[in-house]
Amino acid sequence: MKALKIGVSALALTLIAGGSAMAAEATGTATATIKAPISVANASALDFGTIISPAADATETGSISFDVSGEAQATYTLSVMDIDLENAAGDTMALTFQSADQGTRTIGGTAPGSHTDVGVSVGATLAIGANQASGTYEGDYTVTVNY
Repeated sequence: MKALKIGVSALALTLIAGGSAMAAEATGTATATIKAPISVANASALDFGTIISPAADATETGSISFDVSGEAQATYTLSVMDIDLENAAGDTMALTFQSADQGTRTIGGTAPGSHTDVGVSVGATLAIGANQASGTYEGDYTVTVNY
């Protein structure tokens, strides 16, 4: 019986040790691409000036301009969130940004590294209600750029 236990133990050790003889290896390649950080800066204010309150609903158009800096020839998306402008009394007017001016773009430049696209424009439309209440209307819009 003792010989049988030793034989079984030896067989178990052989099977465990034999597993390493069946090992296989594979190799792979790891890569990383570093891009210049992307940023956006306001290049022009959006000022519709003085508007006379209309008798019927009306609109005024304008545009905003940004400077976008990032990796030359990199593709990025630009978006601007629509907002309401509000006066001190709480009256509002809707400000919408043209979707055709937003979306995917490519940063200029040819050399690797950072490049700035100056004057990226987005059109805007201000909706003015009939007999819109007087006052100075303001609101903050957010421009987002992402690779």
